[in-house]
Amino acid sequence: MIANADSAAVIMSGDAEGKYGEYDNEYVFTYKFKDGKIIAVDEYNSDYLVAKSLYGNNLIPEKYTNNMLVEYFWHTKGLNYTEESFASLVEIWNGMIDGMSCEMNGANIITPREQNDDFDFLWMIAWPSQEARDACLDEWVNGNEPKWREAIDGIIDVDLNNAFLFSTEVGRFPKAWNESNTFTHSYFFCTFNEGSNSETLHNYRADLNAITTLSDNHWYLLLDPMFDPDPRPDFVWLDVWPDQAARESDLAIWNSTDLPGRAAEMVLAAMD
Repeated sequence: MIANADSAAVIMSGDAEGKYGEYDNEYVFTYKFKDGKIIAVDEYNSDYLVAKSLYGNNLIPEKYTNNMLVEYFWHTKGLNYTEESFASLVEIWNGMIDGMSCEMNGANIITPREQNDDFDFLWMIAWPSQEARDACLDEWVNGNEPKWREAIDGIIDVDLNNAFLFSTEVGRFPKAWNESNTFTHSYFFCTFNEGSNSETLHNYRADLNAITTLSDNHWYLLLDPMFDPDPRPDFVWLDVWPDQAARESDLAIWNSTDLPGRAAEMVLAAMD
């Protein structure tokens, strides 16, 4: 049990029979208290959450739920782009967002490792829900959009026709959250090979999540496009690391198992 004055988490372990057969499982029940009474109870299944082994003695932050959406906006650099001018734009953007009523889980700049013909970087925004996203964009378009267009003129350009929204499922939480402002992403657009399906993926994920030696800050999500890409992947696998060194270390661990061969048999994966 993990507890403080106004909340508690109880972890129960044991055998379970799920959709895809029997497996060892853990359930986490969280309770919130007020005036000596239970006011909220939530249950988590360790198909994606094993709080004791993967997240230490902390409750999961509320913003990291399976309702979270992530959206990627294509951006290109203009003739007046410099690191200094872009840093000033980020400061302006943050000030605009702080002055709005937006609910937002965060935003990041993602730069591809190799040159991309479509964009120079992605501006990624994590939303707590579809409703929060729609309300924020409506407020932005009817408020700060003209001022932002003026501020970015000649420095960067955003293509709103190329904004791509995904729903998320957290596959594994990190043992500790990365406290730096940098990170490394890997995206795999996956299509099941003949004979593979969600059951195959479930078994693969269960064995991956059983590895306890991966870096403390590694976590992964499964993304599902909320638009109609052609071709449409069955899922997008997103890995998150704090830096390239952690990525390479974890890949060495992964490559020492049978998981790479199983992944190749399971899906056709295009890395982006």
